[in-house]
Amino acid sequence: MKKRFTPLILISVLIMHSCEKPKNHTLEAHSDEVMSVGFSSDSRYLVSGSKDGLAKVFRVSDMEQVLELEGHHDWVYQAVYTPDGKEIITAGKNNVLKRWNAETGEELMTYSGHENRVRAVVMFPDGERFASCSWDLSYITWDRESGDILLSMQASEQEICDLTLSPDGKMLVTAGRDDVVRIYDPETGKNLRNLNGHTDDLKAVRFSPDQKYLASTGFDGVVFVWNTKTGDSTFVFREHEDQLFGLAFSPDSKFLASAGNDGKIIIWNLKRGNIQHILFPGVPFRKLAFSPDRKYLAGAAGDGTVRVFETRIMRIN
Repeated sequence: MKKRFTPLILISVLIMHSCEKPKNHTLEAHSDEVMSVGFSSDSRYLVSGSKDGLAKVFRVSDMEQVLELEGHHDWVYQAVYTPDGKEIITAGKNNVLKRWNAETGEELMTYSGHENRVRAVVMFPDGERFASCSWDLSYITWDRESGDILLSMQASEQEICDLTLSPDGKMLVTAGRDDVVRIYDPETGKNLRNLNGHTDDLKAVRFSPDQKYLASTGFDGVVFVWNTKTGDSTFVFREHEDQLFGLAFSPDSKFLASAGNDGKIIIWNLKRGNIQHILFPGVPFRKLAFSPDRKYLAGAAGDGTVRVFETRIMRIN
């Protein structure tokens, strides 16, 4: 009787596949500190902004650069895709924002209205408007196509360093050097609520995709996770050892990533309220972003690189 080896071969193939190691990527992206990273809505592209005055676009499938956006001639604090993926908005130290064709790299429009460096930009869910914040103490909402200013509000007594919008577009949140998380109605500019707890400059605020949480962090090295309905702090994470700059929620809202000057990225489990995983790249980070398909976590690094990590290594995908 002949021996049958087919089942053994099949088992061998399955074992080899299950032991495949996640691949992490270091993109030699910029000649100076990288200030931001962001994915397109289809997860096919990654855009970065840097102190070298450039924004660059990378194709995620092979991690190759496909575009270079030059026009600010000064630091690019943030670069974000519009929801339709057709355009990119950049915010610069030269007090302006710019809109670009995401396929060709053509500069389409310059938005002038701030009187100091523009620190952050965020798109409204409808894709027709976006908001920006500046060291001039204000935030501005803009019409994407016309460039008209729809609303301009002084939102702080000190410089504003970051802002975010709730997924439903009904809450705009700023974070700045006055240590206070401020929540506004983006249509009227009315201050809805202030959240207190931090003891130093704030550098990042982010909503969870399910809008259940709002996270904040900054120079005090503490991550607050706030309940958006009550304004209470659900979690306060203190395991970092230096100033923090970056926050990102996973697309399913189950995890939160934080990073800064201590050279590590901590992934927090928001169901259990503890650490899920720690990455030790050994470089400072300024911003973080999960890809919408949950496959990657990208970090804007202080050494001029963009670090891209497969989420499989973190056991969250």
